[in-house]
Parts: sequence; structure tokens; C-alpha cells
Amino acid sequence: TESSSPNSPSKVAILEGPTFAGFNSLEVRFWFHMYGATMGDLFLDVSTDNGQTWDQGVWNMSGNQGNRWTEATADLSQYAPNPVMIRFRAVTGTSFTSDFAIDDITVDTTVRGPAPAPGSTPITTFPYTESFDAGATGPWLDSVADDFDWSPNTGSTTSTGTGPTAGRGGSGGYLYTESSSPNSPNKVAILEGPTFGGFGANAELRFWYHMEGATMGQLDLEVSTDAGQTWTSAWSMSGDQGSSWLEAVVDMSSYAGQNVKIRFRGETGTSYTSDMAIDELSFTN
Repeated sequence: TESSSPNSPSKVAILEGPTFAGFNSLEVRFWFHMYGATMGDLFLDVSTDNGQTWDQGVWNMSGNQGNRWTEATADLSQYAPNPVMIRFRAVTGTSFTSDFAIDDITVDTTVRGPAPAPGSTPITTFPYTESFDAGATGPWLDSVADDFDWSPNTGSTTSTGTGPTAGRGGSGGYLYTESSSPNSPNKVAILEGPTFGGFGANAELRFWYHMEGATMGQLDLEVSTDAGQTWTSAWSMSGDQGSSWLEAVVDMSSYAGQNVKIRFRGETGTSYTSDMAIDELSFTN
């Protein structure tokens, strides 16, 4: 949905789909993208009378869901044995930053149930490594509960006197917090990571970080043992650490026998010279 004027505010776009019949169980699976500060509402509606009336919002989502594709599932088995027609209905938000997208729709007579949240299935094969050369992918996701996103980059950042000139080792990609306005002062960027499980008393997490800048803020590696409900800082660094990549080593032995989710939390300092970066993460057992 292109939400630029005149398609906002609160304008409706409806995509009508086919009718499905002859089922005892039915599930609709699709991927959606809802990234924008003024994001509106997306609905999946169902009709059992060929579109004369609709059960509105058998599935719905609203607000900014971050710059990522997310899988959704809707169990329509309750409508058996009636034929059902489906449609997508999007209502734009208050401004142009309300572009919805959908992709890869599957309708199946096997009900799989809700897809697990990204990063929630524990990784139990070690060593685990992440180069960030492709940015934040797989179980690595930018949080929607922060002020701005971590940015992928190769080479130098856009500001002088802050940020690396290349990935760790002189090449490859990395992730960093672009702290130029409006991302400072004291703005937070959270990068949610995977869950690790099945590790023992020798577990260790390592990563490389770069924190050069006169107004450098604070970088934390946080852990959660309750699937992201609460978080504790397991490692923290603040202030200007010079122009080199430095290695952090985090002892994870105290979490042995538990499932532990990790995330990076970067908080910018008072001005634009607060570009912090991370690269080459590993988890060993």
C-alpha cells in the first residue's frame, strides 16, 4: 500500500482473494512487512456468503513492526464445512510512513499453528559464529521498542572522528549506530539476537566492538532467561575507546543449563560522534 498523499490518513485498501471449499481444517500463512513511524492497521477478513458480509479481523496487526518480514498464521478451521472467501484490508496511518506489504501466501489443510518468534528456537550447535557481513539477518532483528535501528555498513561511517573505517580485520561488513541527528542525544538502538541453549560451564561469548568518538555513549550486551521478558547486562562499555577494534569476552558459565537470549543495546551520547560498531561474534561451549 503506497501511503503517500492522497492515500493517507486513514485510507483503506482491500485485496480480495479466492474462495476455498471442501476442507475440514484450513490455515492461511503469509508474510507481512509493516515498517513506519505512522503505520496503521492490517486485517485478514473472512466471508462465508461470497463477500456479502465479512468477519473482520480474524487476524490483525497494527503499528510499527520494524524493518523486517514476519510470518503470520490464521486458523480458519472453525468455518468448516462452509466455503470461505478471504481478503486483506489495510488502513493507512496518519502520514506517508505507513506502507504495508504482504508476500508468500499459503493456504493449507494442515494446521501448523503460530510460527515461532524469530530467535526463540534455541541454538544448540557450537561453535556459533556471526560475521554481520550481510547485516542483521536470520535470528538477528532490529527491535521495535527503541529509537532507531542498527545499520549495516562496509568502509567508513558518514561522520569524521567516529566509527570504524572498515570491518574488523580491514574488510567485510559490520553493524553500527549512526548517531547523527535525529539519533542523538541519548537515543537507543536495540539489536535482538538468538537464543542459546544446551551449553555447559565452559561457555563463552566473544565479539569485537569499535567505540571511537568524543561524545561516545554506552554499549551493553544483555541477556534474558525468560524469553525476552526481562533483561540483565552481562557486559558494558562506555566512552571513547580509541580508533581500534577491541575484543570483548563474556563468560556465560553462570547460565549453563538454561536457554539464554541475547541482545545488544547501544545508547548514543550527546552528539554525532557516537558511532559504535560490532563485528565477528562467536559463542563457544
